[in-house]
Amino acid sequence: MAGLQGYEAETAYTRSQVEPDKWFSHKAIAEYEKLNSELIDYLTAVGRIAAYWNAGTIDTALELAQKSIVREDMTRSRTVIDLLASFRSQRVFDEIFKTQLTDVEESYAIRTRIISAIRGTRFLEVVETLNVLLTDQSTTARSNAALALGQIGDARAVDGLLTVLVDEDRAVRFYAAEALGQIGDPRAVDGLLAALADENLAVRYYAAWALGQIGDAQAVGGLLTALRDEDSDVQKIVAGALG
Repeated sequence: MAGLQGYEAETAYTRSQVEPDKWFSHKAIAEYEKLNSELIDYLTAVGRIAAYWNAGTIDTALELAQKSIVREDMTRSRTVIDLLASFRSQRVFDEIFKTQLTDVEESYAIRTRIISAIRGTRFLEVVETLNVLLTDQSTTARSNAALALGQIGDARAVDGLLTVLVDEDRAVRFYAAEALGQIGDPRAVDGLLAALADENLAVRYYAAWALGQIGDAQAVGGLLTALRDEDSDVQKIVAGALG
């Protein structure tokens, strides 16, 4: 295209002025692979990763992606992580995401971004890895893992979420309560009933909401007691759960 534009600029000829038998819509390029590789080299790192992946040179794409995810450049790292997640590839998860998520020395910002990026995936290992992250020393990692597990909605997360329903951090507790409501497994009822007495009103609120989502009759007694909660918003969500 650039060559054609240059030709027209130099000769003042347009396509309509060229004899029909001289037109072409496709032109074979000698050494296409070499040319394609050279053109890819002019792209940014993110562009090269996408181009290598689309060209089928997966090893090269993953190698560059791994080098591009660094705490020193979070802007680029976030973009690369989101790009990799869009591929929805088991290999990406196994070779890059799982390694960085389970590396305690890795940047919390990077791990948090990966958790956010993989929420929409349904790989078996995603749930398993997020369950492990529920025990992470970072409250941010635990909160995001609980949030992601709720959005994934897999019942294999129930036991881990019940464990952090009594976490020392209130944000982790209410994300866990919300996630249990999103999953909707009756195994969570007893833990959520206990959470109705939590010192934090947000945790009590989400516990009541979650019980309403699960809809198990064994929660009625605890919800009736919670109608006397000191917070009016909690009272309203409890009434809604009973309804």
